[in-house]
Amino acid sequence: MKNDIVLFLFIKDITLGGGAERVVVNMANEFAEIYGRVHIISKYRKNPEIKYALNPLVMVHYLKPKSKYDTWRWQDNPVTRLMGTWIYSLGFTRNMYRIVEEYTQPQDTAVILLNSYEIPLYHKRHTVLVGVDHCSFPYMVDAYRRQSWLRQIYSYFERLLPRNIDIVTCLTDAQLNEWKSLNRPVYVMPNFVGEIPYRIPTYASRKKIILSMGRMWDDIKGFDRLINIFSKVVAQFPDWKLRILGEGVLKEEYEKMIDEKDLRAYVEILDFTQNPLYEYQMASIYAVCSRFEGFSMVLAEAMVNGLPAISYKTFGPNSIIKDSVTGYLVSNGDEKSYCERLIQMMEDCDLREQMGKDAREDIISRFSPSVVVKRWIDLFDKI
Repeated sequence: MKNDIVLFLFIKDITLGGGAERVVVNMANEFAEIYGRVHIISKYRKNPEIKYALNPLVMVHYLKPKSKYDTWRWQDNPVTRLMGTWIYSLGFTRNMYRIVEEYTQPQDTAVILLNSYEIPLYHKRHTVLVGVDHCSFPYMVDAYRRQSWLRQIYSYFERLLPRNIDIVTCLTDAQLNEWKSLNRPVYVMPNFVGEIPYRIPTYASRKKIILSMGRMWDDIKGFDRLINIFSKVVAQFPDWKLRILGEGVLKEEYEKMIDEKDLRAYVEILDFTQNPLYEYQMASIYAVCSRFEGFSMVLAEAMVNGLPAISYKTFGPNSIIKDSVTGYLVSNGDEKSYCERLIQMMEDCDLREQMGKDAREDIISRFSPSVVVKRWIDLFDKI
């Protein structure tokens, strides 16, 4: 990488504390250790603090003091959101470039990693725009099909903006064909696990806990499905517990569901924690019931902490879990098969232990910082 390159990582709201935000923090922390000058540009700021530990070498800039949910309610209407996309993006583009210009010199090249589908409307000299695709467009379309036709149209137009970018990175080889129509260089850059514990507890010391984490702002994470599945197996395994960590508007609905199924003694919903290491190392199984899931950082982190995993088949888990080796993948929505596989894991401690060991080794070999950051360095050297 040239010495005159300055890195900027753009994201919608770095304070939200989800998987995308964790990815950006991990990237910024690693890049800062190598290159020194790293900036995060956050379009919004819903919360006062970032939920993850940030390297002091990283500077954070906010384009707006509050979240879009507080200041831009007109965007909740798909009609006005569609009409205002281009006008609104112009202001966002100007504000972003204002920050870039403030922290670069004339001889510098600004490399902007766009961790969002909001793309600048125009290019500036000495700037390289890298579109970082954390999901998969066909899978996102499937998710939008459950919403109104106007939101589907907005999703389509929003997707046209990446034609302004210079380079695309995606998570897996399977995504390469999705971006061929842009006629831009495309590189595979998987996310990486930011913290890999040197040691993990022995399996005998773990508790009989099924762990799951995620936001509860909509039903995408499928916690309703997970609670329902657990209700069908708990009678056979009364010494097991389900522990869910997350926050959002649906939390109250899930609590009500737990009471209706008389699961209060077996299921617990806790607020999100900034340091989930204790949760990973206390549990015995990590469960995902998402209707759609991108590259799940919490899933990879759970596995690197020695947890075997079970998930419905969707984009992210398909690329993380090796079926019947590091966990189980079940056809999306096949509740009967999910229960059967979960029961296999719950009743066989030796199976869980072997899968957990294999999961840890596999995640380290594919998604450790040293492996993935080298790919980024090679890319930056080509700029």
